[in-house]
Amino acid sequence: MVLAKVHVVTEENDENEETVDPEAAEADGLRVRPVPSVPSATDLPSPPKSPIHHGPEGHVRHHASNHSHHSGTPRGQQGQRVLHHLTTKIARREVLGYSQLVLQESAYDNAYLLPLISMGRFFGRSFFLLTINFILQYSVAYLLYTRTNVTQKAYREKLFGLSESQGACYYPEKYEPDIRCTPDEVYLATDWKHLDLNEDNHWTFEEASQLKAEHLGSRVTGRRVNMTEVYKNIIRVFEKYAGPRIALCDTQHQVEVFDQLTGFWEVGYITNITSDNRIIAIYANATKLNVFENRHTRKRLNGVIYTCSFPKCVDTDNGAIDSIGSACQGYNGWDACGGTWDDEDFKVGKLCCTCGGGSRSFGLAGYSHLPVGLSMDRITSVDGYTLCKQDALLPAQQDECIKNFTTIPNHIYMEEIAPFAIFCLLPETETCSNMKLRNLRPHVEFNIQSTVPVFFKITGLSTATDLTPDVICHRAVSLFCPSVFTLQSSLFQEERTDACGKKSRSVQGNDVKVTYQASSVYGDPVFGLTSAMFQGFLFLIVFLWGLASVAEFRSISVWWNVMLALPSCGIHDCLRETWESSEEDCSLEILGISKKIRILTILLNLLPRSILQCCIFIVGIQYLLSVRNISDLILNSLALTFLVTVDEMLFAAFAGEQNAAWIQATKPIKGRSFRFMDRILALTHIPFGMFMFFPILIWLSYYLISNKIYTDQLADATYCLCDLEGSNCLASRTLAM
Repeated sequence: MVLAKVHVVTEENDENEETVDPEAAEADGLRVRPVPSVPSATDLPSPPKSPIHHGPEGHVRHHASNHSHHSGTPRGQQGQRVLHHLTTKIARREVLGYSQLVLQESAYDNAYLLPLISMGRFFGRSFFLLTINFILQYSVAYLLYTRTNVTQKAYREKLFGLSESQGACYYPEKYEPDIRCTPDEVYLATDWKHLDLNEDNHWTFEEASQLKAEHLGSRVTGRRVNMTEVYKNIIRVFEKYAGPRIALCDTQHQVEVFDQLTGFWEVGYITNITSDNRIIAIYANATKLNVFENRHTRKRLNGVIYTCSFPKCVDTDNGAIDSIGSACQGYNGWDACGGTWDDEDFKVGKLCCTCGGGSRSFGLAGYSHLPVGLSMDRITSVDGYTLCKQDALLPAQQDECIKNFTTIPNHIYMEEIAPFAIFCLLPETETCSNMKLRNLRPHVEFNIQSTVPVFFKITGLSTATDLTPDVICHRAVSLFCPSVFTLQSSLFQEERTDACGKKSRSVQGNDVKVTYQASSVYGDPVFGLTSAMFQGFLFLIVFLWGLASVAEFRSISVWWNVMLALPSCGIHDCLRETWESSEEDCSLEILGISKKIRILTILLNLLPRSILQCCIFIVGIQYLLSVRNISDLILNSLALTFLVTVDEMLFAAFAGEQNAAWIQATKPIKGRSFRFMDRILALTHIPFGMFMFFPILIWLSYYLISNKIYTDQLADATYCLCDLEGSNCLASRTLAM
């Protein structure tokens, strides 16, 4: 190789003299200017020899010379010149990186080159292959877009709904993090202040109608509230189990008993209560005892008549008999209570209820015999409601009676409904154990006197063993809540089951914890969607997708540069063929492009390709971010790899070896060089691909941040809906109060 000393002229017009290969310099785009030759070393006189003196010890010593032994450029300057040359050369190559197009074996480049080589004769063949490529890539991109949006839309619709419907969860305040995932009628029923709109300590049908009107169709509760139906359900429950006013009637209490002989109510005193629920009483003006049925006994307080509620008495003879072989059941009167037939193990006054013995308690034999402490005259206008119900034949007419003649006072609601409505925040009975493990299960204490709450009748609580927190929670969720709340709550539970997925159970101590599939997707500490490992792996895959897109966007930008910069030429003058020493070794040089092929290439190749790449880039990001586990993330990334190489696979399968040889033989096509870009590349030494990556990185960051916010919202909603967990879950905070 012949080397020549040339001046390398940079953009700043700095000239650096160094020895380079002229052909290599021209290939790199450098301007080469020859300089005068320098005499060779043989033409120069030999330097004088330095005298040598031998020292006394035989050492050879050179005399110092006033002239330097080494001539030329100092080492520091020489290194700077080499570095400057390499930097300039790299900058030139970066310029070629955005202004020089190297054809690749793909359907896109084949559709451009084949019409030039065939002078327009094979135009249809090449664009047929390109059309197949576009159909495949656009179809796959559309399918991925549809699948991604349908999947995300379907799951988000389950949780938050759409503009035309309501989901299971929503944010009551637009800019607040609190989330509500319970039926809104349940939420309203847990707090009296939500019901009593005029604050008069009475909840009326008009207020229930106002609540329904305020929330119907709004973003707050929408179709999930029907408070008028809740109001009517409560009145119907009260009507089913309520009776007259109830008062405690025990021994030594003054009562009124009905004398069947005279037909009048007489004042008397209770002496004993038998085990078969009969009353032994004595008239106030007599000394004779009489036996009365409990329905023939009543109590008058402050001029108001109450029905008596008696404690239950149980004989405690337990098989013992008196001296003549009789048990307590044989003592049906009071005349024999003197103990005439008592023996060692049988004392009638101690063992038998008829004679004042036995064991007496309101809950001794269960609570089923006790009435509720609620009378209809406490919630209705008795005369008007009774007459209305007598005339009401149709359900709508009965509803009018409830609307016009009923009201629910605060103290009755707080005693009969509010303590148990909070259980309805629990979506199903199995969550009672979960709430127990988190110390969030509601606790209710009962002070049983002579009556029981309506809750006992609805849920069938009849014995003291039923009053455990587990039983109360299960009975409330399964029996009380469906009796009070409407079909909307039932529909909500169905939607919740669909959103939360399958259940899995694990034993923790003496309790069973229920975990839902949807919660596990987010809550897994290693592979959950909100875990640090999954988020890091997702960022890595999306970042690699951005890097893969850089090459395609860079290629498209060079294509636009070349298409707009190539000079126009006749169809026969656009291509030059050069044969090398071997007849089989030739090269093709594209000198220009005809107007027709330029327009067709831009409209049918370059423009659709540019749009397609933008679509694939955005759809690819969404497709990767739509995954719900790591295995899907890996499969999705492989699917995108297949999508972006369709053009190369089509070329390899259908283009043929001749087309591949033509592309390989084509020299790089030069486009236009922009001075401002050249100066930026020369000053910053930043690769051109890095400039392409900056906007891509901005898009990636936007989608990753948006996806993180979106994933956190879905996770919070899922935890609140399925597990009643989360600091922003209103149901969890209500249970914790």
